Amino acid sequence: MKIRNRNDFAVGTGLAAIAVLVLVVSRDYPMGTAANMDTGYIPRALAVMLLLLSLLMTGRSLAVVGEGIQSWSLRPVIAVIGGVFLFAAMLDVAGIVVSTFALVWLGRLAAPERPKPIETSMLGVALGLASAAIFVGGLGLPLPVWPNFHG
Repeated sequence: MKIRNRNDFAVGTGLAAIAVLVLVVSRDYPMGTAANMDTGYIPRALAVMLLLLSLLMTGRSLAVVGEGIQSWSLRPVIAVIGGVFLFAAMLDVAGIVVSTFALVWLGRLAAPERPKPIETSMLGVALGLASAAIFVGGLGLPLPVWPNFHG
């Protein structure tokens, strides 16, 4: 068998590696049942679905001709991963609205053509307020909404 689409093959094997990692890490978690799910149910179910998707992608790479792997820039990868870490580090101190705003601004660096600052700010505010409404207001998660300046 010959790999005809290197992009699909790379994505398929990468997704398979992630799925196997999740299955290994969650192997000792209790499963429960579909009616009474325990902590291992969702991670394993998602890992199995991801593994099936990876098999589909890898199989497709053997059947469908595609382009070779394109070169890519490291800046978007660092911006997205850095944004996630920044969000996690800021959440308890700055609240979900400000942390989301900062995430959007750092994620802006990943775009090949950077959006205008006003557009980025409007998106950051909208997503921050929507996150607070959904996760704190709707789901009742105990997350700080705004920065706590009083210690």
